[in-house]
Amino acid sequence: MKPPLELPEGPWALHPGRCQQLAAEAANLTVQIERPDHPPRMVAARVAAPGRPEQAAEVTIGVLPIVGVIAQRVGDWYGDTWTDRLSERFDELVESDKVAGIVLDVDSPGGIVSGTPELAERIFRARGQKPISAVANSFMASAGYWIGSAADEVVMTPSAEAGSIGVLSAHVDYSAALEQEGIKVTFVHAGQYKVEGNPYEPLEQEARDEIQRAVDYYYDLFTRAVGKFRGMTPRQVKSDLGKGRVMRAKQAVESGMADRIATLGEVIQGMAEKLAGQQQRSRKAMLRRRLDL
Repeated sequence: MKPPLELPEGPWALHPGRCQQLAAEAANLTVQIERPDHPPRMVAARVAAPGRPEQAAEVTIGVLPIVGVIAQRVGDWYGDTWTDRLSERFDELVESDKVAGIVLDVDSPGGIVSGTPELAERIFRARGQKPISAVANSFMASAGYWIGSAADEVVMTPSAEAGSIGVLSAHVDYSAALEQEGIKVTFVHAGQYKVEGNPYEPLEQEARDEIQRAVDYYYDLFTRAVGKFRGMTPRQVKSDLGKGRVMRAKQAVESGMADRIATLGEVIQGMAEKLAGQQQRSRKAMLRRRLDL
């Protein structure tokens, strides 16, 4: 009996339903799975001043998709999108003179914790340079919400769900199945805890406690980050934002998990109109200053 391929070790900020699907994929994986790439797209919106179509301004909004299971590096078989690449592309949108605003188009059940806090903090630090909106379109869970909550605002599409603020880690025990097959695994190791939590033996309490400590640590990191991003205390995040469950659009807005309900297109158009108005006011102010001179 050959044990199925395991999921990568470490805490996951992932919706439990997708975790089960990943485990099934891992059990049947025989070849490297080709994962899609999701490059940003530029949306150019032309906005005219009221009653003055000749004064239309064109504003470019950078839309960055965050789709599928989040991993850290390109090539991780379980990943649909990667924090390393998202960080690079987000920086490009922030630095581009052609891009006036950024919209994160999120449809993700979450993913591995590694790389997620760093990307979320990167987005948070970019606030004020350009407007940043994160749109749950239509699933923003766990690590997906961790990242999205760092934007200036979180928007839910009418059919969206968001939340699943929590951390999980799974242990698979193959010892009984191996025993039936007459297979015994012996570890030769140095270091007291080097092989604790391995899948070929039942999980001992001491190893379970250590896994729980890791999960608790990352859960605390998660809730503190969301609290900072959303202007809440970690205690409020833990008690008011679903306790690990997802929330639907209206409920998410009422709880403070999100700010408003709108479609992706409405968010893009609204951001473009606001920025175009700012550009037109800036031009008028500049013209007045020149006339005064």
